[in-house]
Parts: sequence; C-alpha cells; structure tokens
Amino acid sequence: MFREGDSLPAGMRAHFLASAWPEVAYYLSPPRALVVADALWGAPDGTIWLGGDEFRPPFRRLLDTLPINVLVLSHGVPVLKRAHEAIAQVLQKPLWRDSQASGVPQSHSPSQRFPD
Repeated sequence: MFREGDSLPAGMRAHFLASAWPEVAYYLSPPRALVVADALWGAPDGTIWLGGDEFRPPFRRLLDTLPINVLVLSHGVPVLKRAHEAIAQVLQKPLWRDSQASGVPQSHSPSQRFPD
C-alpha cells in the first residue's frame, strides 16, 4: 500500500483523486507527466472529458502544485504538449453526460472503447 504523495519506484508520486474508489493519478518528474485512468477520458479527436464532478477539486489542486507537460490517458490520445492548459480547460467544461443537451456528437462518448 501507499499513501498520497508517497515516492514510488522510478520517482513516481501517487495522487489520490477520489475517495469513493481508489482512483489514483501518477506523476513522473521528469518528464513532468501525469498518468490518469478513469478520471479523464479522451475521444479519438483529442477531446478530453472529466470523468465526474468529484475530480474537479483534486485536479485543481494538482494544477496548483505540479508542472504538467504531458498527460497520459488510459482511455484516449495522450497530450504531449501544454497538458497543464488542457487539464485546466477540461475543468471549465461540463461533464460529457451533461453536454448532450448542447449537441456534443455521440462519437465523443467517454464510454466508447478506444484502441490501445
């Protein structure tokens, strides 16, 4: 087991994103990369969606404390430049399920299975 902020092998640090289940983001410095599983979802066109409102405060905390250049998503295309800005933009958007009333294409569904 490990705790919030513990140093892990290869210089990784764990950051817990939710208390309801063990959603953890891993930060690697260098290369200032954040690795995220289900808290963020990416569409094939590069659009990123927040997995739930409960993730907003933890991501804001990470943006306030970490320089993030790269974002690696388990579901979607990685962000290789300006990842800090990309996450900040995601936090300003409605959740995918809430955006359906505004006409977001179904192809952007975060429940879609993306190829590895």
